[in-house]
Amino acid sequence: MNGSEAAPDIEPGEWINSQLLTLRELRGDVVLLEFWTFGCYNCRNTLPFLNAWHKTFSIEKFAIIGVHTPEFESEKRIDLVRRRVLELAIEYPVITDNESRTWSAYKQRYWPVMYLIDKKGIVRYVHTGEGAYDETERKIRELLAED
Repeated sequence: MNGSEAAPDIEPGEWINSQLLTLRELRGDVVLLEFWTFGCYNCRNTLPFLNAWHKTFSIEKFAIIGVHTPEFESEKRIDLVRRRVLELAIEYPVITDNESRTWSAYKQRYWPVMYLIDKKGIVRYVHTGEGAYDETERKIRELLAED
């Protein structure tokens, strides 16, 4: 995805910290979609920033959804995903993507990757890997300020 396409739907999976959400229902909100897996060291390093943004911006029209796409078979176990979400103090919604359907729809190849989706459902920003936290936060603020 190049940062200017309509965001593909989130495929079915098990929801943690939330009931079923769809990007269609979240139109009008800025959505940060992050592909991660609990066994990924780099993914864990992004969590303090995601948790902070969740706390800072959740009173605005902003949502974070973690798309847990496992790299290894053992990461597919919902009981382990639930335990890790709890241990890592993740309070925002997480959906399991055990069949990599959402991963494939976004043409994913790496962990972690963050997508910022604007209020109209268009992917406006993509960041692969760790870092660029100040840039990502600036982009969140910019998208929230748009009509």
